Amino acid sequence: MEDYELFNGLKSGDRESIKKIYINVLPSVKTWIVRNSGSNEDAEDVFQECLEIILLKIDHLQSSLSGLILQLSKRRWIDRIRKNKTRKGVSIVLAQRLYTETINNPLIEEQESEYQRYQIMESTFKNLSETCQKLLTLTKKSLSTEEIVHAMAFNSINTLYRRKAACISRWSQLVQEIQSEHN
Repeated sequence: MEDYELFNGLKSGDRESIKKIYINVLPSVKTWIVRNSGSNEDAEDVFQECLEIILLKIDHLQSSLSGLILQLSKRRWIDRIRKNKTRKGVSIVLAQRLYTETINNPLIEEQESEYQRYQIMESTFKNLSETCQKLLTLTKKSLSTEEIVHAMAFNSINTLYRRKAACISRWSQLVQEIQSEHN
């Protein structure tokens, strides 16, 4: 199978494509991460995260799928090393060298940033009230305002708009709090 077919298979959830990706790409990721003071479990975690990034953030394949996964994996692993400063004797110098290997790929940096924003949005969404979660989920499904008013048992469309604005405001506040903690 070509990269394009594997990519489309991954996006559509085709088990055979996913299996081939694991067979063809995971060993390279494991080798690289183990050589850089990681474990097989670390490699599997990073590999899974990279597949999530691809599923959530990449619409079109612009390079080889295996190359993209390997580069994303390197970036994820380097980020983990930097967060831990040193890990099993990995020096900052090594982390910097590994970082420079992948820094020249702006697509990966952009995807990584998008994935981090997605993770913050997802985690803060879970902190919203049940009503807000339901309201925003229904809104995302592109239901008509009348359908949402009925499903939420609101008295009017104005109530829907007020509640939605309050939910979005609260969600934004939670996101900003998390982002300020990370900066």
